[in-house]
Amino acid sequence: MTNISRFAALSAVALAVAGTLPGVLATPISASLSVSANAVDDGYNNGNPVTQTGGESWGALDSTLSDSVTAVSGNNISYANAVASFSAGGDSGSVVVNYGITTPDAGGVGSSQTWIYRFTADATGTFTFDYNLNVTGNPWAMGLWQIYLIQGSSFVMSDSPGGAGAAYPLSGSNTGTLTAGDTYYFDIISGPNIGGGLGSGWDGSETATFDFTLPGGSNVPDSANTLVMLTASLSGLAAFRRRFAK
Repeated sequence: MTNISRFAALSAVALAVAGTLPGVLATPISASLSVSANAVDDGYNNGNPVTQTGGESWGALDSTLSDSVTAVSGNNISYANAVASFSAGGDSGSVVVNYGITTPDAGGVGSSQTWIYRFTADATGTFTFDYNLNVTGNPWAMGLWQIYLIQGSSFVMSDSPGGAGAAYPLSGSNTGTLTAGDTYYFDIISGPNIGGGLGSGWDGSETATFDFTLPGGSNVPDSANTLVMLTASLSGLAAFRRRFAK
C-alpha cells in the first residue's frame, strides 16, 4: 500500500473518533489544501530535478482535506503531509502538517504547504488561533510559517512563528475580531527550502498543529486525533527513507 493510500485509510479512521458538534456560527464558502515537495540530486548543476504536488479542496463544507507527497532525487528526499479537519458547522477546525528533508548528497530540497479557509462570520466576536511546532533534526532547515486572517484588503490577524534557527518546541496563540456578515480568508503557509551546494547535515522534520475557533465556537476537532491520520504515512515514509539511505 502506498503512503497516500495509508494516509486516506487512516483519515477515515480518525474522523470516526474525532467527534464534532453542529455549529451555526459560520457560513463556510470554500477551503483548499496543497502540498508539494522537490529534490535535486546535484545541487551544483541542478541535476535530476523532481517535483511532486498534491492537494484537495471543497466548495461545500466537507469534514476533512488531506494529501501526502514525496520527492526523491538520488539520495536526497523531501516530503510533505497535511490534514485539515472541520467541525460540522465550520466554526472550528484543526490543521496538522508534517514535512521533512534529507540531504546526504548536498542536493537542493524543499517543500511547501498551503491551507486556505474562506467563510462568512455569522456572529461578531473573537477569532482564536493556537499553534504547536515540534522539530527533530536541524532547526535551521525549517521554514517560517505565515498565518493570516484577512477581510477584504485588511489584515485582521497575522503571525509568523518558527523559521530557521527558532527555539523548538514552540507554541503560541493569537486572536482577531470578526464582524457578523463579513467574509474572511484564513491562510496558513510555509515553504522551507535548502539550496543545493550547501553541504550535508541539513536533515530535519517538523510537525505543526494549528487549531482555530470562531466566536462562540467549541469542540475544535482534536489535533491529537488528527495526528492519527499522519501515523501510517510517516511510518511508511521512515521505512522508505531507510531503504534509500542504504
